[in-house]
Amino acid sequence: MDDRSIGLSKWELDTPALCLDVLALERNIERMAAFFRDKPAKLRPHFKTHKCPLIAWMQLLHFYGVVLWVGGMFFAHYCLRPEVARLLEPPQRLELMSAVLERFFAFVTVAVLVIVFSGFFMFGASGNIDYTPFYWRLMMMSGLVMAAVFAIIRLAFHPRLRAAVAAQDWPQGARALDRIRQLVVFNLALGVLTIGIAVLGAYGGLGAWGSH
Repeated sequence: MDDRSIGLSKWELDTPALCLDVLALERNIERMAAFFRDKPAKLRPHFKTHKCPLIAWMQLLHFYGVVLWVGGMFFAHYCLRPEVARLLEPPQRLELMSAVLERFFAFVTVAVLVIVFSGFFMFGASGNIDYTPFYWRLMMMSGLVMAAVFAIIRLAFHPRLRAAVAAQDWPQGARALDRIRQLVVFNLALGVLTIGIAVLGAYGGLGAWGSH
C-alpha cells in the first residue's frame, strides 16, 4: 500500500492487502506470552498467511536462489567432476573446470546476494526477532556461513586456479581446484542441512524450539 490508501475503508483496498492493528497485535502477543511464561508449553505467535505480494516475491526469489546454488553444487561435484576426471588429462581438466566455475560462480554470486537480501528482508518484516521461529535463526546463521565460504572460494581460491591455468602451472592449479572442491562439499552439506531445517521447521515442529 502507499499513502493514497490512508483513510480508505478496508472494503476499498486492493487485495491481497495486509492490514494490522499493531498496538493490538503486540498487546495480544504479550498477553499470551505472559500467560505461558510459567507453563511447560512453548508459545510461537504466527500468522496463517501474510497475503503480502512483496513478501511472497521475496520468498520466491529466496527459493530460486537456493535451488540454483545447492543444485548447482550437487551437479558440479557429483556429476561433472567425476566425468571430467575420467575423460580428460590434467591440463584440459583444469582449463575446463576453471572456465565452468567462472561461469557458475557468476550466477552463484547473484544467487547469494538475492538469498541474503531476501532473507534479511523477511527477517525484518517479522517486526521483532524475539518472536521469530528458532529455525529461522538457524537458517540465517547457516546461510551466512555458506555465503562467507563462497566468498573465500570466489575471492581467494578461484583466482589462484585461473592464474595457475594461465601460467600452465598444473600442480598449483590442481591444489587450488582441490581446495575449491573441499569447500564446495562443505557448503553442499550445509545447504542440504539448511533445507532440512526449513522443512522441519515449517512442518515438523522444529519452529517451536526456542520460541517465546
